[in-house]
This record gives sequence, C-alpha cells and structure tokens, in this order.
Amino acid sequence: MKKSIIFSFLISIALYADDFDSAKKSYNSGQYLDATEFINLAIQADSTNAELHAFASEVFFNLDKLDESYSHIFKAIELDKKNEEYRNKSESLMDTKGLITDARRSSESGFYEEAIESYNTINKKMPSFALPYYLKGMEYYHQSEFDLAIESIKIAIENNPFEERYSLALNNIAIKLYNEGKESFGRKDWDEAIIKFTESIQVKPDFVEARFKLAYSYYKLTDYDKVIETVNEIIIYDPNAYQALKLLGDTYQKMSDPQNAINSYKSAIEANENYDRAYYSLAKIYYNNGDTDKAIESLSKAVIVSPKYGKAYELLGTVYQDIENLDAAVENYELAIKYSKKSYSIQYRISSSYNLKKDYTEARDHAKTAIEYKSNYAPAYFELGLAEKCLGNRAAALDAFNKASSDKDWRKASQHEIKFIDKTDCE
Repeated sequence: MKKSIIFSFLISIALYADDFDSAKKSYNSGQYLDATEFINLAIQADSTNAELHAFASEVFFNLDKLDESYSHIFKAIELDKKNEEYRNKSESLMDTKGLITDARRSSESGFYEEAIESYNTINKKMPSFALPYYLKGMEYYHQSEFDLAIESIKIAIENNPFEERYSLALNNIAIKLYNEGKESFGRKDWDEAIIKFTESIQVKPDFVEARFKLAYSYYKLTDYDKVIETVNEIIIYDPNAYQALKLLGDTYQKMSDPQNAINSYKSAIEANENYDRAYYSLAKIYYNNGDTDKAIESLSKAVIVSPKYGKAYELLGTVYQDIENLDAAVENYELAIKYSKKSYSIQYRISSSYNLKKDYTEARDHAKTAIEYKSNYAPAYFELGLAEKCLGNRAAALDAFNKASSDKDWRKASQHEIKFIDKTDCE
C-alpha cells in the first residue's frame, strides 16, 4: 500500500513538472491560452505548490483576468508566507485594480477626462497591459471620438489578441460608422456616406456590406473607376458577392463597355443563379445589341426565378413586339400589367401592340389608362390618336396628336399624322 502511494506521488510530480514546463514554453511564446490549460493541469496535479499559483497569476494577468490573477497570487502567498516577491506582486496587482476602479468611478460620475488620465497613467507604468487600453478606448467610443477609440482598442488587441470583447468592440465601432453611413446614404448625401463607409472599412476590412454601399455611393457620383476598384476589393473577401458583380455590370454599361458588362452580369448569375435582376440587365444589353434570341432566353429565366417580375414581362413584350410576334407581346404585357399596377409605360406599350394588331378599341382603352397614370405622357397620346383615327373619331384623334406633339420627341410623327389625318391605313 505504501509503495502504491509513493508511486502515485512520483507520477503526480512527473505530470505537474511536464505540464509546468509546457505552460512556461507556451507563455514565453505568447500562447497564453495554451499556458492556462497546462498550468491548470499542473495545479490539479499539485495544488499545494506556491510556484505554480504564482505563475498562474502571471498568465491570467496577461489575459486581463484580474480576479483569477489575484486569486492565484493570494493562494501562492498562503502557501509560501515568507515570499516577498509574491507579496510585492500582490500589492502591485491591487494598485492596478485600484487605478482601474478609480477610472471607472470617474467615468460613472461623468468625469470623462479624469478617467482617460487614469488609464494613461496605467499605460505609462505597464505599456503591455491590454485592459486599460480597451477601457480607455471605450471611453473614447462613448464620446464618439472613434479615431482615438480605434487606436486604443487596437493596442489592446495587439497586447492581448485572445480577449474576444476587444475585437467585438472594434466590430461595434465599424457597425456604428456603417449605420451613420447608411443614414447619409438614405439622404442621398453620397460624399458623407463615402466618408463613413470608408471609416467603417478601415476598422473592419472584411465588412463586405459596407464596401458594397461604398461602391454604390461611388456609382451614384459617377466615379466609375472607384466603383470598379471597390467591387474588385469586395470580390477578394467574397467571390460570390452577386449584388456587387451586378453593380459592376451596371458600371461597365455606363462606361459603354458592353462586353465587360455582359461578363459581370454572367458572373453575378454564376454566383446566384436565382438573381432575377442580373438576368434582366443581361437581357437589356442583348436587346440593345439586337440579339433578341438571347434577350428572350435571359428574360425567360428571370420570370422563372421571379414569376411576378413585371419589368421583365414588359421587356419581353417589347422584344416580341419588335420581332412582330404580337400575340406573345400582348401576353407578356398583360402579365406585366398584372404585376406592375399603374405602370403607364406598360399601358402605352400594350396599346401600341393592339394598334399593330388592329384591335383599336383595346388600343384606345390602354392608351387612356396610361394617360390616367401620367397625364402628359406623349407616347400614349400618340397611340390614342392612332386608335381614334382608325375608329373614325377624327376630332378625338386630332386632339390626341396635338397633345403628343407638345413633346419634341413625338412632334414630327404627330404632325405627320395630323397632316394626313384623313388618309387612313387602318384596314
């Protein structure tokens, strides 16, 4: 029995020695979390060893866990009452805790500058102690002095990268700056929005949503080079940022670079095959380039993905009308009307199709609806004039053409119809 006890004791000594050695190696290499695991194991093996507790106090102090640090140094003193080094460490730790307590009380009493000064005092005495940098940063944060808050909290993270709340604090600052940017964004104050989104990104470089809003702000200011630069940065952090890729396509389109626009829209679709807006924008380029087959193919995918996508049905109707498939045009315009109520442009377009189909009553009805939605809409007045002329309503036709001619884009066509009002080609 005695031999068994001695053997267990020897094993315990060997275990704590190995763990203590590992703890010191981890500590010296800055791996404080690993050091805590090893020192805790060592203490479990020999809880009466004062040196282990003193070392544990040092480890926990570097992790900014002051209560645990004090608990272990107090235990070390209890086990080795004559050790002056442990007592000095205990007194130093209590002084530090006292300064932090005083700073917090100053802050709670509204004495912001005094709190900052107390933290500065600790920084000077203990430049590698992370906690006061963090607390000082939070003081700056509550005063909305974000530059100083960021600077101080970053120092805290450098000294103690293991404390999650420090990184969370930076993240909160980034979000606050982002939200301020969103407020400016909502007011269409693009310049101010850019400043705030840029500041947010400087704090949190992987903040993709802030980068997207930044890119869109540049887009609204027509700074297309900056849009491209910002979107390329977004893709580094998120290669599947489909909204950013679509914005890139819009940008290239504004720059009269259709091929790069097409490539960008295709990339957006690859990133999200259900992105209806990318299909629509891709179709518009195909349509403008005269490639109606590809336009129809892309729009068909858009309405499969989003069956209530009124704009896609409208463009489909326009494409079919251009290739003189009037039945398909009317069918898609009807769907567009169903899902985009009170759209004067759709009413005008379906009126045009009905005029081409020689269904003048339907053409007149839809033209009038368009005018109800937009009283000075020249295209609808022109189609109304054509329908009234073919229905034999000369006076109504002249009135409609005269109203259409007030628009310079429709003046020539309207005056031509007025000139030849009595010559019909309606049959």
